[in-house]
Amino acid sequence: MHFARSMPWPFKLAVMALCALKRCPAEGEAPELSLRDFRLWYSMVGMLVCATLMPSLFYSVKNRRKTTTLLTESVLMLAAIGCVMCTLFQRDPERRLHACLCMLVLSTHFLYMLSRAACLSPKLLNYNAAVVGATALGGAGVAAVLALKMPCMQDNVVYSIPFLFAGEVLGFAVFVLDAVLGALSDGIERQLT
Repeated sequence: MHFARSMPWPFKLAVMALCALKRCPAEGEAPELSLRDFRLWYSMVGMLVCATLMPSLFYSVKNRRKTTTLLTESVLMLAAIGCVMCTLFQRDPERRLHACLCMLVLSTHFLYMLSRAACLSPKLLNYNAAVVGATALGGAGVAAVLALKMPCMQDNVVYSIPFLFAGEVLGFAVFVLDAVLGALSDGIERQLT
């Protein structure tokens, strides 16, 4: 249940302020978030997660069950973010306007919660301080890049409010999926033995 918690409100308010205060450029100058940008972001975050979490998968840790739960939830959360973003990119251009905001909220939520899990349980992962530093630095870098690509949404700020809770909703769905997959695998394992 690492990703089902709420991100702190100062982060959410900063995202809303970014949406509300972004200067609208002249017609034709606005940078648009493309599928190529999403692939680049997804690859960067995926490599960051692999680089920080893989040592804990292959080497011994204090509590293997908690570490494995964090690893599976992280992989499922990344897959769920990818599904949500592909769905947003396939829809009409009006929904594509919110794709950057959704990507910003989900990436900030994912990296913050991963860093929070590492901070709260110092023995959860190997190289815990490196995980915290890499996720914080990666979160700041991703947020800065996405802030540059963010379209002008001054007229749509009210419609953007539900996207602030996308991380918690997706995190809860990942938690339920992880619990169902865990129960299924335990049942299959019992039947085979």
